[in-house]
Amino acid sequence: MIFEATPTTKNAACGDLENAPEAQPALPTLPFDRFVWGAGIECSFLPHLNVDQFQWTQHDRFWREDFRRAKEELGLSALRYAFPWHTIERERGKFDWSVCDERMDLINDLKIDLFLDVMHFGTPLWLKQAVGDPEFPDALERFADALVSRYRGRVRCWCPFNEPLVSALFSGDFGFWPPHSRKWRGYMPVLSRIVQGVSRAIRAIRRQDANTPIVLCDAAENYRTRVPELQVEVQRRNLRRFVAIDLLSGRVDSRHPLFPWLTSYGMSDVDLDWFKGNPQSPDILGLDYYPHGDWQLDKQGERIIQRRAENPVGLYGVAHAYYDRYGLPLLVTETSVDGKPINREIWLDTIIDHTRRLREEGVPLLGIFWWPMIDQIDWDGALTHRIGKIHQVGLYRLERCNDGTLSRNATPLVKQFRSAVDSGEKLVSELTKVVLPAGVEDEQLPPVGEWNVPTTAPAQQAIAQPAVARSGNGNGGTSTAKRLSDPVPGVAGEAPAAPSRIVEAASGKEIEISEDKFTDHYGIVVFSHLRWGFVWQRPQQFLSRFAKKHQVLFVEEPFFDRREGAEPEVSLHQVMPNVTVACPHLAPSWATNTKLPGLLRELTNKAISQMNENGAFDRPLLWYYSPMDASWSLGHFTNRGIVYDSMDELSQFTGAPPSLVANEQRLMKYADVVFTGGYELYLKKKQYHDNVHFFGCGVEFDHFSRAQDPTISIPPDIDFLARPILGWFGVVDERVDYAMLGEIARAKPEWSLAIIGPVVKVDPNTLPHFPNLFWMGGRDYSVLPNYCKAFDVCMMAFANNASTQYINPTKALEYLATGRPVVSTPVRDVVRQYSDLVDIAGNTEEFIAAVERALHEPNTDRIARGIEKARSASWESTVGDMQKLIRDAITPKDRRSASKIAPVADESAGLAYVYQPTQGS
Repeated sequence: MIFEATPTTKNAACGDLENAPEAQPALPTLPFDRFVWGAGIECSFLPHLNVDQFQWTQHDRFWREDFRRAKEELGLSALRYAFPWHTIERERGKFDWSVCDERMDLINDLKIDLFLDVMHFGTPLWLKQAVGDPEFPDALERFADALVSRYRGRVRCWCPFNEPLVSALFSGDFGFWPPHSRKWRGYMPVLSRIVQGVSRAIRAIRRQDANTPIVLCDAAENYRTRVPELQVEVQRRNLRRFVAIDLLSGRVDSRHPLFPWLTSYGMSDVDLDWFKGNPQSPDILGLDYYPHGDWQLDKQGERIIQRRAENPVGLYGVAHAYYDRYGLPLLVTETSVDGKPINREIWLDTIIDHTRRLREEGVPLLGIFWWPMIDQIDWDGALTHRIGKIHQVGLYRLERCNDGTLSRNATPLVKQFRSAVDSGEKLVSELTKVVLPAGVEDEQLPPVGEWNVPTTAPAQQAIAQPAVARSGNGNGGTSTAKRLSDPVPGVAGEAPAAPSRIVEAASGKEIEISEDKFTDHYGIVVFSHLRWGFVWQRPQQFLSRFAKKHQVLFVEEPFFDRREGAEPEVSLHQVMPNVTVACPHLAPSWATNTKLPGLLRELTNKAISQMNENGAFDRPLLWYYSPMDASWSLGHFTNRGIVYDSMDELSQFTGAPPSLVANEQRLMKYADVVFTGGYELYLKKKQYHDNVHFFGCGVEFDHFSRAQDPTISIPPDIDFLARPILGWFGVVDERVDYAMLGEIARAKPEWSLAIIGPVVKVDPNTLPHFPNLFWMGGRDYSVLPNYCKAFDVCMMAFANNASTQYINPTKALEYLATGRPVVSTPVRDVVRQYSDLVDIAGNTEEFIAAVERALHEPNTDRIARGIEKARSASWESTVGDMQKLIRDAITPKDRRSASKIAPVADESAGLAYVYQPTQGS
């Protein structure tokens, strides 16, 4: 059923029903009058294990600054937080509110809406078995009663208990946390006591503060599989996702599909009767949704393997599952992603996009909380290790200073999140209608005897009965007030709900998804000679930014790593939000098999099909880095356009296939737009195509400028080198002038030369070796600024040969951003673009002289101009220009790629695809 809000009833969605016309059904009352943009301070406490995130992150020292950042820098309307129960009630029944009062006063003075957890993680030590203690439910109710009584009227929303299923899993199945119970028989009593505690805490909250909404936050996960025999296991895990809320709301009886499992492993009839007799329902469901919330099950022999889903249903699918089951308003109460900073930018855009889609369909998703606002410590190990690792997931990055202080440094996401906050509802759409879901009964599961292996996470499944509405007395019961959870009869003549379908993989029915294609978010299929995990460079920089709007399937060259006779397969793995890598794995004999092109098409088609559950890859954009891949793919795949990004003149690289030039000519005939990585390359390619554009390198300035930060550390494997240090990072291949590096090392033994990067297509035994020349190997992109901080001079010691004729080094701008002087050999594009910012040296003597000047008489004006040049050269602006050119190129009906593309016969002598490893493969 859909309730449409007219201009005169718009406020009904905010709880004002007085102006609703009689002929128009009123929107159900919602808890908040505006979209909630919030963040949370990590507040996990496990005193039994000496875990205290406030101490670890030094929030207990810098809480005033942290709160002010939330308000003044982020502009947050809401903060999710918890006070440490174990320090408030050190002795049973004796409360010390001094710390809480002080912090509460500042939060209220800053006019931040507080979303307060009664308990996040962790209990006082006098509960010997923590959440598994028989006295836990009573203790939590008493603490909730005292907390809410003291602070009612100063809290915008109460959460009785954070993530009950995660707590039950870690404490009762895995044994990570106290009471360290194991497997299902240990899990059931812990689960029962946790849910009883949640129920009684809700009762206490409503007894003390009946008008403040209650949100129940829990991990929001989804399971799927492509293996038919794992369909039932997926169903089990997805049903387990709801077990805590089903118990809480009194929905579990002998007809419930989880009833046999619960009772067989120790959930008592007395407990189930108590839940049935004391039902509770929150006002809002809080979804703690992360990238690791989408799981996929595979089989390896007889074992079940759990891994990240390569094509996750995302927040859109997970939120639909919860809303369709319970009919309650939703909040995203936790979300973030680790990895590179760009991952967080993509993730935030994706969460906002899914929120918009949900709200446009009438699903009342009322807000987004980024969790945590500031990085966490050791949470990526479930708080079971003590290594002090900073888990980089926050809006603010923690950095260790020499005095032991953890400084708070804004990431680029702060600006992006602040922009979203300032937009109000613009990015997420106004909620002008609410669709009330119809209930669908759960399917029954096979006999409980098959539930004999503990699983690693709770999950979610289909739709069922609406949740029980509460009455005003603090217990669940019937209510005359219209709530989103109430069943609604059909109304003749109302607008139909958005069309939907049930996604079906080999696993069978899983989750309801809208049929809307959102055609501006089409998929991109990329064919690349460089592997995604090789070196973070042009393809990764561009495509990670395209992934903010598009799903990307990155097709790599095959690995010939299977035993002879083994079936070929294609592996898919998601490497960052919206980017999935497909890699064929074949037996070695396939490398020279004339049927290889056909096999690669088959495996690529399979990968596209697996990624196409929402229609994004019905007509993908085809994007080529390798002309060789065009020989077997061009003309075989439906497309909406073709892009060729010519980052290097590959035909001049060592080992280039003889057919590469002919393949490139054919690719350019049908490409709608061609991009080049260097200006010299642009001059060459524009002779053969009328839509060629030069896009050189960009730079992640905020990332590489960290080398100027005095607080960041220098890695120990370079810090021990004698000064001065001449540094290089990048691929070590035929483009490096090894002879020059050896001559410099021999001539200046007091200098250290640090070469960071993987050695490719070069015999390491032929590299020059001197005591002061260090071939350090590859390092992760995330720590390159730390190494650059150790550099006194940055080197671009390129050879003068065919492989460097057309290059435009990405490292040029990256070096400039570090604030270090740069010395380069005369690469054409470097001379053309940067001769006023770097020293150009044509031979070893000139190079040494330029380094001497940089060391003893650094040109501070040139360095400052180099920093500003890097600051203005972002990848984002380049991608924005590329997106417009692509849109203009693929829009016309007579685009080049729309013409009939004759496929190349696999046996064609001129354009045959014979696998030959290229740089980066």
